[in-house]
Amino acid sequence: MSRKPVSEEYFEEVCKKAKLSYRRIPENYDNTADYYLVTGDETSIVEVKEKRDDVQKKKEFNKTLKAGKVADHQETIGSQRSIRQILDGAAKQIDASSKTGSEYKIIWFHETGIDKDAQFSQSICTAYGTTGLMHFIPAEDFDYYE
Repeated sequence: MSRKPVSEEYFEEVCKKAKLSYRRIPENYDNTADYYLVTGDETSIVEVKEKRDDVQKKKEFNKTLKAGKVADHQETIGSQRSIRQILDGAAKQIDASSKTGSEYKIIWFHETGIDKDAQFSQSICTAYGTTGLMHFIPAEDFDYYE
């Protein structure tokens, strides 16, 4: 039997600490969600997903660090296609697990990469959208030292 993903272990740990009742949904050949979360009379369907780094890029990054060199890693903060695909897949799995259509539906998204903060921002931007803002200061209002 294979080991649970880190994201599912973390979900279960949080539920136990918060004294929330959860039940694993048995895996079958259909794409189903991962858990039922029961709070009082309410049942929620939870699909746990995680965003991992590109394995090859992570190996190269770690190899560079181990060699005592400076390793550079950059992430854009905006919407990400890879995250959109993860969220779309999660939504389909939740819908396939719904018994009545009226359950609460939760996507538990766990960032596991080198730059978790950037991945968190990417997931928010992808789920809710983002707007780029630019503010220009007229040259005459710009203070600088000569």
